[in-house]
Amino acid sequence: MLTKIREAFPDADCLVVDDDSPDGTAEISRRYAEESGAGESILVKVRKDERGLGGAIRAAMQTAIDGQYDLFCNMDADLSHDPADLPRLVSTCLKQNADVVVGSRYIEGGAIVGWPWRRKVMSGLINGFTRKLLRLPVRDASGSYRCY
Repeated sequence: MLTKIREAFPDADCLVVDDDSPDGTAEISRRYAEESGAGESILVKVRKDERGLGGAIRAAMQTAIDGQYDLFCNMDADLSHDPADLPRLVSTCLKQNADVVVGSRYIEGGAIVGWPWRRKVMSGLINGFTRKLLRLPVRDASGSYRCY
């Protein structure tokens, strides 16, 4: 993932938020930063007492605020979001002077790759519920590939 992000956006700073997972994510990310020469442009934050995507995104946003970044992008690390689309997300945000740009799987050109049918059904239900209950005119309120 980090390699693909750096290929798509070489000047980007990357933050890896890890929930102290046993798979070695934090150490692998640190080693990649050192071996690739990316150094301080890759920051690894380990949350020992917290779990979950929402909390990880909040922690990353706070890090971006504290670092006074103008833009913040978030994405899942399972390669369900193509890092090659990052420049387009950022460019759209800047050109449109948008507060948020969503890389959606539910628009023309979007796709769902590798999801089991249960996850597709759950996503459809969540987004349908969100549209009806909150009356949001969006098709993908649950997507986490965004530029703020």
